[in-house]
Amino acid sequence: MTTATLNYGNQVASYQRQEVITLSPGQLIEKLYSIGIKGCYEKDSSKVSRVLTELISSLDFTYKEIALGFYRIYEYCLRIVKAGKFEEVIGILKELEGAWKEATKDLY
Repeated sequence: MTTATLNYGNQVASYQRQEVITLSPGQLIEKLYSIGIKGCYEKDSSKVSRVLTELISSLDFTYKEIALGFYRIYEYCLRIVKAGKFEEVIGILKELEGAWKEATKDLY
């Protein structure tokens, strides 16, 4: 690997960190859905599992019923990703992403 390649990789990582820092919490959730979907297409169970774990950690259990519903969906997705059923997870995450975009379209 050349020095130029390493520098480019560092620049990309720096840009990605800066992008994440400037996103609102709602935009971060949208980004997580996008990364999770991409990870499913790549059949990268590690990436998808990290995304689902992050989505679980973002839940606000002040709103118990809603949070518990999402928790169950994310946990289910974790189980089926481990079984290699990426197509099913893609469908679920795309539905959630679409619903999230619709629900937050006027917020940012």
